[in-house]
Amino acid sequence: PVVVSHRIVRPLFASPAALALFKKQIEGRFVLIGGNIQDIDLFQTPLSRGKAADESRSTWGIEIFAHMIAQMLDKRLLIPISDGALWIDAVCVILAGGLTAAGNVRPALATSLLTIQIATLGGVPFWLASKDHDSYGLPAFGWIVGWFLAFAIVGSGARALGSEQRKFAQSALGKYLPRSIATEILRDPDALKLRGEKREIFVIFSDLEGFTKLSHAIEPEMVATLLNRYLETLSNVVLSHGGTIDKFVGDAVVAFWGAPIARPDDGERAVKAALAMYQAGEAFRKSIPEGVPPVGRTRVGLHFGEAIVGNFGGEGRIQYTALGDSMNTASRLESANKQTKSNILVSAEAAGRSGLNIFRPLGCVVLRGRATPITIFEPVPAMPPAEREAYSALATQAIAGDKTALESLCALSIADPGDAALANFVYRLQHQDAGGHYVLD
Repeated sequence: PVVVSHRIVRPLFASPAALALFKKQIEGRFVLIGGNIQDIDLFQTPLSRGKAADESRSTWGIEIFAHMIAQMLDKRLLIPISDGALWIDAVCVILAGGLTAAGNVRPALATSLLTIQIATLGGVPFWLASKDHDSYGLPAFGWIVGWFLAFAIVGSGARALGSEQRKFAQSALGKYLPRSIATEILRDPDALKLRGEKREIFVIFSDLEGFTKLSHAIEPEMVATLLNRYLETLSNVVLSHGGTIDKFVGDAVVAFWGAPIARPDDGERAVKAALAMYQAGEAFRKSIPEGVPPVGRTRVGLHFGEAIVGNFGGEGRIQYTALGDSMNTASRLESANKQTKSNILVSAEAAGRSGLNIFRPLGCVVLRGRATPITIFEPVPAMPPAEREAYSALATQAIAGDKTALESLCALSIADPGDAALANFVYRLQHQDAGGHYVLD
């Protein structure tokens, strides 16, 4: 059976003749009887929402019922959405908002994901309606609110956690790098990937004379206390001068300037750090507790050269370090202090690029384990400039073989018996090879 959608005036049914006439049209069918009362039986349907409420755009009530019965008979009713599906949709919406906030993606991608998800939430009800699903009860606005709440809550938590992690990472990096460099690396995490690059750097090696012997003479707890205090002191010196701590080797501190970020004044910073490390070592050995055997000087070697700098190791354990001949040269310079009776030795390459004029030459030597001679300098910032220039001129002439200049240097050494480095320099000049250099043991 189908519903008659024609309008038939009710009085026609009162006439037997008219009834017989309409019998074939209504026989076996559902017939709704009702009136068309103006202002009472006119209704707006979803198809007429937003339009002027006049009769031409409204539907009579009885016709609405007729269409409903027709849909029921034709089995064309809208498919209802179960409560379980609504709950699953709600959970998915909240998860989408939370995961979007927690995802560590670039701003452009995050904006695209946000736009797509909001458009999806707004368009799902219309899509379901187009597929004959009953979307009347869908909380479209509620979904969007839930998504934003999940996004805001998880985003706030992620930012708080990220802030704590950044503080921890900056604190950890700050133990090896200057704070400004650590901050810059945190802005660009790619700088911590496993890779190496060739860089020109200033390298410092330091060593505390006599500490190994001292460690066998006192309790292990006291050794640890003194060593930690010493290394912390020298580390603070390196970091305060903008250097990067490479490693600790026993009581030795290895540091460099020029990586991971190079600065125009790296040479000046490195030289001033070398002086400050020696002075810090002197202050440390004067503060040794009573009953503990004395320790010696802090010796420092500084060199400038090429090195491969980067993170080396594996994904489970890595170390940011520098490798290359310049590291070995700096280590040899530190060791050479013992034989040259100096405290700080700086190579000609480092002295020339430091931008400072505080050095006096200590000759040309062949470092232990090396074959090529190297010119060495000692920073003497306390020496008056005129005196330093006069000394440098004499030293240059004496190295070239001028015996008169050598005699003048010998007289200076005799006049200042406390200058052990100058006395050793004179000795090496008197015994240097024909090539103008002295081979160290």
